[in-house]
Amino acid sequence: MTFRTSFLTTVALTVTVAFVAVSGPTLEGQAARDKAKPELFQEQAPATFKASFDTSKGTFVVDARRDWAPGGADRFYNLVKGGLFDENRFFYVNNKVALFGVNGDPMVAKPWLYAKIPNDKTRVQSNVTGSVSLAQSNGRKTQTQVCLEDCSSMDPLNTPFGMVSSGMNVLERLYTGYGEMFPTGKAPSMSHMLQGGNAFLEKTYPLMDYINTATIVP
Repeated sequence: MTFRTSFLTTVALTVTVAFVAVSGPTLEGQAARDKAKPELFQEQAPATFKASFDTSKGTFVVDARRDWAPGGADRFYNLVKGGLFDENRFFYVNNKVALFGVNGDPMVAKPWLYAKIPNDKTRVQSNVTGSVSLAQSNGRKTQTQVCLEDCSSMDPLNTPFGMVSSGMNVLERLYTGYGEMFPTGKAPSMSHMLQGGNAFLEKTYPLMDYINTATIVP
């Protein structure tokens, strides 16, 4: 009786371990495949919401308002909620702006190159210090810009959907030493990021700051 119980227990444990070993990577792979499908991220954002970003320099919070830019707010909400900003690098930072929003997995980032959304027709909020918008130069896809000083000269291009409500000092400490994007400066080009992803950035740009996780908060 004891031998039979031990035998059955051993078999059960073996099956369980084997199931975990097979299922873990499969579930992770499925999550990555889902992130590579922009058509799955179409939820309408609440009228107002907060997004918290835990970064290598600390935490900052964005207060978003859908009435400022419905399309931009919806896209931002889906990117945060779907985990698309997790482990993103701040790939371009100077004294004026900080840019993030290129997923570190090239297989996820590349399909979003075609996920352009229309401009929001009416601009409510100017691009002042602390404003957050989708980068028009990227076709309002995933690249997100935070103004570190007054950027009102960008009003013809970028339509803010939110403001940094806390943690501007965090953003002001982001590393700026890589300068302009390649080939003008040392910062990575878009093709570098889309080909090499985070593995390339970690090796070639070790001082580049990054987002750990981004979450929708109450």
